[in-house]
Amino acid sequence: MTAHILWVDTTTNEEARALDRAIWDFSTREEPDGAIITQAPGPAPENGQFWSHALDRIKDDPD
Repeated sequence: MTAHILWVDTTTNEEARALDRAIWDFSTREEPDGAIITQAPGPAPENGQFWSHALDRIKDDPD
């Protein structure tokens, strides 16, 4: 099995911080019924598929 690492080039510290915020910053909203919803966006979908679903698809055949 070969490990693949995705490297994202950033040229400045602010660019790296912006990328980090886009992936991990929590957002909070209040629903009309008063419920508070907090979410972390996490990584973007890979080929349109959420990362955990992609892992489920390949777990029995990682190559």
